[in-house]
Amino acid sequence: MTFFPTVGDNATHAQSRSKVADRTTTPWGSPPGGPRREPAPPPAPLTVTMLHAARSRGFISGLPRHARGFWGGFFTFLSFCLFKTHRGRIVPVAARSALAAVGETRPWRHDAKVVSDRGEKLRPLLRLRAALSTLEPTMAPWSALCLWVVLCPCLGGAQISPSTNFTNFNLHPEHIPYYLHGRPQETESCVADPRCPYKRHLSRVNSSCWGYEEGCVPRHSFRFPVCSSSNTAWANSVEAAEYLYWRQADFGYVKERMGELKTLCRARQTGDSSLTCVKYTRYCRATNLYVDLRKPRRGTDRFSEDFFEAGEIGGRCDLDAAALAAEGEHKSPLQSWFAELQSFTQLERQPEESGRCDLVVETPTYFMKLDAGVNMYHHFCDFVNLYTSQHINGSFSQDVNIVMWDTSFYGYGDFFSDTWSAFTNFNITHLKDYDQKRVCFREAIFPLLPRMRYGLFYNTPLVPTCSGTGLFRAFSQHVLHRLRVAQEWPKADKVRVTLLERSTQFRRILNQDELIKAMKTVSWLEVRLVDFNSRHIGFVDQLKVTHNSDIFIGMHGAGLTHLLFLPDWAVVFELHNCDDRHCYMDLANLRGVHYMTWMKDSLVFPQDKGHHPTMGEHPKFTNYSFDVGEFMRMVILAADKVLHHPRWPAKRRHEEL
Repeated sequence: MTFFPTVGDNATHAQSRSKVADRTTTPWGSPPGGPRREPAPPPAPLTVTMLHAARSRGFISGLPRHARGFWGGFFTFLSFCLFKTHRGRIVPVAARSALAAVGETRPWRHDAKVVSDRGEKLRPLLRLRAALSTLEPTMAPWSALCLWVVLCPCLGGAQISPSTNFTNFNLHPEHIPYYLHGRPQETESCVADPRCPYKRHLSRVNSSCWGYEEGCVPRHSFRFPVCSSSNTAWANSVEAAEYLYWRQADFGYVKERMGELKTLCRARQTGDSSLTCVKYTRYCRATNLYVDLRKPRRGTDRFSEDFFEAGEIGGRCDLDAAALAAEGEHKSPLQSWFAELQSFTQLERQPEESGRCDLVVETPTYFMKLDAGVNMYHHFCDFVNLYTSQHINGSFSQDVNIVMWDTSFYGYGDFFSDTWSAFTNFNITHLKDYDQKRVCFREAIFPLLPRMRYGLFYNTPLVPTCSGTGLFRAFSQHVLHRLRVAQEWPKADKVRVTLLERSTQFRRILNQDELIKAMKTVSWLEVRLVDFNSRHIGFVDQLKVTHNSDIFIGMHGAGLTHLLFLPDWAVVFELHNCDDRHCYMDLANLRGVHYMTWMKDSLVFPQDKGHHPTMGEHPKFTNYSFDVGEFMRMVILAADKVLHHPRWPAKRRHEEL
C-alpha cells in the first residue's frame, strides 16, 4: 500500500484540491488551489471551529482517501495535540484529541469563545500554523513532513496552562479526596486530564468528606473524635459525648458557623458590594469593599473601636442596618469584627465607577487581628482560626493577601513568621500601608478570631475523656506540607526523644544534665536536647525536630505548642504543669496525641515558692529538680505508648516483614 501520491497522480490530486477549494474557506484567507474571491478578513478570535477548519485542509486533503486516515491522524497529532480549548482557555491535551482529525466532527466539550489573556502571544504562532497549511499542498510530501517535525516543538512551546492547575492545589496528599469531594468541576477535569497527578485519589472522592458538607456521614468524615467514657454533666452516652466534642472543636464547629452565615448587605446587581457574616460578626466576607484611610485615627490602641466614621467603610448594597446592629453582643477586639464593621455604610454609587478608589486590590484579602506574635500558644490560635476560616470560605489558595488589622502606629513582632507562607505567597501587609488612600478590595475576609467565646482554642470548654479532632490533625498536616517538613521515618530499634530546654528565667530544669544522662543509658532511646530560641534556630527547623520526635518532653510553657506538629503516634510529656494542667492536656487531646504529666508531687523539688511580680507566690515563677528514677519510669511508659501505637511506622514495617 502506498501512502504518498505518485508523479502520475499529480493532476488527479490537483483537481481534487480544486474541488476542496470551491467549497472550503478559512478565517485566514482563501483555500489553496483556488482563486481568491475576496481579500482575507482580519484575524478573528480563535474558536474551536477555526481549529477544525484549519486542520481539514492542506497536505492531508492532497492524499488519496485510503491514506488520509493514517496521515490525517499523524499530522493532526503533530500539529494540534498540543492545543485544546477548555473552559475558555487553550490548553495541552492528550493524543486522543487527534481522533477528531480523521472523521470526528462533534464539537469539543468546552468551546472556546475567545483567546484567553495570553491569547495575543499565541496568535502569531497560530498564523504561522495556518500559513504552513497553505504551503503544504505545494511542497513535496517528505518536505512537508520534515517541516512539521522541525516546527511542531516550537509551536507546541506556546502552551497555555490548564484552567484547572492541579499543581496549585498544594495540599497534603491525604486531603486531596476531601478537597475534591465538594468540587465536581475539578474532579471531572482530573478524570479527563491524563496529566492529573491525583487519579489514585478519585476512587475515594465520593466516600470522603470533611464533615461539614451536606449529607456527610461520620464514617466518611476526615476523622471523628473518640471518647473513652461519658460524663453526665456533658452527655449521657459515649456517642453523645463524641458528637458534642465534634461540635465544640472539630469540623462540627465549622458546620455550625457556616449555618450561621447571614447576608447583612445585599448586592443589588452584579458587581455591587455585599457583606455576609456569621453570628456576632465573628467571621465576615465582603465583596467590593470600600475603605477610606485618608484620615486614619492612629494612636497606641492596636484595636481602636472608633477607627471609622460613617461613610469610611462600606459599599453599594442594600444594608440591613438593624440586623448589623443586633450582632454587637460580642464586641471585643479579639472576639468579633463588630467594632470594625459597625460603621459599614450603604453607598449609593459604586466607588470604583465614581472614581473614589485610589487603589483597587484585586487579590482576595484576609484581614487579621493578631493575639501575640511572640508567644507560640497564642499566635497559633491565630493560625488555627485562619485555617478554619479557609474551610468556611471554601478555598485554600495561597494567592491571597494577608493584612494585619492594627489601628496603632506600632510595628508587630513575629517569631513565627515562616508560618504565613503556608497561607500566602506574598509578604504580609500592614493596614497602615494603605494610609492616605481610598482602597477598594474585590474580596475581603474577616476570619475567626483567637479569643472568641467558645472559640478555638484559647480557654475552649471541652468534653473530658475525648480526643482526636480531624480539624487539628488536618491543620497540622496542612502547615507541615506547605512548609515542606517531612517525616524521617524512625529506625526500627530506636525511639526518638526530644527534651525542650528553656533559656528563660523561670521553669528551668535544674538537674537537666542528670536526666539526659539517665536517658542515654537506654540503648534504644535516641536522645536530643534542643533550645527553640528563635535567635538560634529558625521556626521551620524547629518543626523538623518536633515532627521527627516520638516523645516530646518539656516544662509548662508556650514551647509545648509544638505538640500540634508531632506525628500521630507521639507522646507529649509535660514534665511539670505548674498547676495549669488543662492548657496543654486539652491541646494534646485536640491534636490527638497522648499526653502525660508528672504525677507524684513528693518527687518534684521546686527551687522556691515562686515570685510573681504582682501576685506573690506562684508555681510558674520558679525552677525545678526531678527525681531521676520517677522520671525514667515515665519516659519508659511514654516509649511503650509509642511502640504499641497502631500508626508507629517501625511496628508496621515489622509486621509487613
